[in-house]
Amino acid sequence: MKRSDILTNRIFKRYFLPTILMAMALSMGIIVDGIIVGNKLGSEALAIVNLSTPIVLGFNSIYVLMGVGGSVLAAIAIGQRSESNALSYFQQAILMMLLFSVIVLVVGLIFHTRIAEFIAGDTGMEAKLVPYLKILFLGSPLMIVVPGISSFIRTDNNPRLASVILIVANGVNLIFDIIYLFVFNMGVEGAALATVTGYGAGSLVLITYFFREKVTFRIKKPEMISGAKILKIIATGLPAALTTLFLFLKIFLINIIVINTLGKSGMAVFSVCLSCLAFVSMFISGAAQTISPIIGVLYGELDQQGIRFTIFRTFKIVGLASLLLIALFEIFPSQVLQLFGVSSANELALGIQAIRIFSISLLGTALNVVLMYYFQTIQQKKLSLVIASVQGFMLVVPLAFVFSKIWGGSGIWIAFGVSEVCTLLIVFILTRRIRKNSDVKLQGMLLFQSRTSANALLDVSIVDDVKNAARLSEDVVQFCSENGLNERTSMHVGLAVEELAVNSFEHGYRDQTKKVVDVRVSIGASEVLISLKDDGIPFNPANYSAIENDSEFKSMGLQLVKNIAREVNYTRMLGLNSTIIKF
Repeated sequence: MKRSDILTNRIFKRYFLPTILMAMALSMGIIVDGIIVGNKLGSEALAIVNLSTPIVLGFNSIYVLMGVGGSVLAAIAIGQRSESNALSYFQQAILMMLLFSVIVLVVGLIFHTRIAEFIAGDTGMEAKLVPYLKILFLGSPLMIVVPGISSFIRTDNNPRLASVILIVANGVNLIFDIIYLFVFNMGVEGAALATVTGYGAGSLVLITYFFREKVTFRIKKPEMISGAKILKIIATGLPAALTTLFLFLKIFLINIIVINTLGKSGMAVFSVCLSCLAFVSMFISGAAQTISPIIGVLYGELDQQGIRFTIFRTFKIVGLASLLLIALFEIFPSQVLQLFGVSSANELALGIQAIRIFSISLLGTALNVVLMYYFQTIQQKKLSLVIASVQGFMLVVPLAFVFSKIWGGSGIWIAFGVSEVCTLLIVFILTRRIRKNSDVKLQGMLLFQSRTSANALLDVSIVDDVKNAARLSEDVVQFCSENGLNERTSMHVGLAVEELAVNSFEHGYRDQTKKVVDVRVSIGASEVLISLKDDGIPFNPANYSAIENDSEFKSMGLQLVKNIAREVNYTRMLGLNSTIIKF
């Protein structure tokens, strides 16, 4: 027997679709916003929306810092069977998001005119940008807190609700885009008001989570702010937040380079390139954010094989999706430009060249973003931070400036692809150095641990046949004996695996789904740990008592296991029944 990827693939599918729908809602909100504004109000209004993008990314960096950082730590805590610690990370993150929201709101309302003048530069668009920014700052608390809490909801076995919250927010946004712009003729500020209205609607859906039974994260009396936990949240969320923040700076500075090199026409073209990136980001973000709760829990459980299955599946999905979309942009660049209202001959000529060059960089972007989230989740924070810094800002802006002097507008778009390739090379070099200096044996560029801290590990799956549980029990007894356990303890471990696996097979599944139980037995210096996972109905195999057709002997076997075990722990996480037994 060997470990199967069936369970991890099922978890991935369960989280991926809602997460990609959530990412799709966010990305399509940006894309369709651009389409509506560009076609209704023209390319100048589209440029105003583009100029405000750094402000929105600034809001996003706050929710990512606290929401994503806190939810990753909460996922690890859940994997370590510490729900109280997970709840504490949630409370600390909420407090900080509320505090940052108030600061952003106050500063924005006082200085929004100066901020608009600074962002607009020499474009002459500050007059129209001022009311747009004022509305965004008024809605900033909703735009920070709603997606931040959604990250925790997704971690707490509720990926569908988390996606519905943001789908509703962006769906309402698009509906009110049409109402405000076409019915009330509000101008470009109507697009900002539609965004805020959408997040208000999303917050109403979010509230329903706290009225559900059996949720991990509840609004309770706030605990005291813990400096240590907040610093840990910030350290974990910083790479992803910096990616967002550096995107803010990257767009702002490249806007300047584009204006100085190509003028206002270049701004409209760059806006379309960003929309292409947003379209690909539906798949990049969907896959990257899917792995955060899954790998976080698996990392907390020290399940290295589960981590392998998950990250390889992620790379397959983002790689294929990126290549297909790149082909689309390469073949139909003029149609993409016209979709956003770019129709003049000069802008089309600039745009076709820009999209064809820029789109090549999207595969590198996909790989680097997934790597950044992956290393963040397995607590390789420095490496994740390097990716965020180098890929997000440190290379592309200087390269765009230098290349624009050499090749003009084409050089700007070339810089994006070159920076992605350089980032991958830097990651390759740094991971080699980490492997060389690590006390734990690590494998490959993804730094897989070749084994856990246990002296020995048996990691297998029982698939679709309860008779395999008995055969596995014999293998477990032999494995324990070969690794220094006495005969009595070896028999107890084998009995525990058989009793719980049989219970999961016979009573945990009620439909025709292929039955799968993942079993891990690790032998350490002072304890033996058994981990069993299945994706049946919520069911604790260790608490099951005999029913009318079960023998008394069977019940005695399970009771014996519970009596001799040092600890028996069950939890429902990621849609799985997860039981841990320690001897």
